[in-house]
Amino acid sequence: RSVIGHLEWQPGKVDPRGFTMDSMRERIRDRLK
Repeated sequence: RSVIGHLEWQPGKVDPRGFTMDSMRERIRDRLK
């Protein structure tokens, strides 16, 4: 499984503010355990 941010996939788009993609991936990884 993978998680990709808007900015990583589509240059010019922005990711939502308030968290980093690294922290979001960590939270998702913890939930999928």
